[in-house]
Amino acid sequence: MNREERIRIFRENMQPICSDEFVDRLRIEGYFDAPAGMKHHGAYEGALFDHSMFVAAELQDQTNKHKLTWMRPEGPMIVGFLHDLCKIKQYRKVVDRIVLSPLHEEEYRYEWEKNQDLPGHGETSILRIMEYGGPQLMADELFCIRYHMGAYAGEKEWTALDIAIRKYPNILYTHMADMIVAKLRGI
Repeated sequence: MNREERIRIFRENMQPICSDEFVDRLRIEGYFDAPAGMKHHGAYEGALFDHSMFVAAELQDQTNKHKLTWMRPEGPMIVGFLHDLCKIKQYRKVVDRIVLSPLHEEEYRYEWEKNQDLPGHGETSILRIMEYGGPQLMADELFCIRYHMGAYAGEKEWTALDIAIRKYPNILYTHMADMIVAKLRGI
């Protein structure tokens, strides 16, 4: 899948929730080209979008199977597609070798970008949505994005995570959808 196909899929799933200006900003900032990770899953160009698309589909499937309720029907799509915006600008592509061939292939890897303008994970995704002119998040969407890492966020977050889950149980399904895609599908 190339960038144009990713943009088309995003628009089909996120209109009218996301403005054309927001989609353009995502394109400019690299959302449709960025990797999802360096080592664990999705260490390839475009994997951030691919991962997010599959999380959105898995979260929608969980919503249908378990009859989850959201403040608006688009909640699973919004959360799935936007939960990892924090990964924009997070990795730097390092080309190790260029293979001169008719295909002009590169051997590359990703390194952590040390000079981050926003630290954190879930909260950074929320701030990027705001910074880029994204949709106004409903409370359940905001909390699902903020706590989508679940216990991986670290022990210091456990009390707040527990309180948030009791108020917004879809956090658990968001975390599960994210882990199914990352751990079981490797994207």
